[in-house]
Amino acid sequence: MITKDQIEHLAKLAKLDVTEDEKSKYAEQISSILVYFKQLDEIDVSQVEATDHITAQQNITRPDEAFEICDSKKVLAAAPDVHERHVRVKAVFNDD
Repeated sequence: MITKDQIEHLAKLAKLDVTEDEKSKYAEQISSILVYFKQLDEIDVSQVEATDHITAQQNITRPDEAFEICDSKKVLAAAPDVHERHVRVKAVFNDD
């Protein structure tokens, strides 16, 4: 059984303000959830095969291949402002 003090502690950790009525309500609701989990713990699943996904589908992936999308010299030549080997852009977070 979850107590109002435990709810108050959790609320403090989460930086939430809860009223006395909410503490009682949440203690009751969380306690009923934990009772349900306890019922689930009592189910014999020893004959159930473990799964990592609820369906038999698997991701279809392709191997990673490194390739050059475009020539960096062409990109730098097309850029309006270049500093050394980098494209210079206007600052986003300051007014300079």
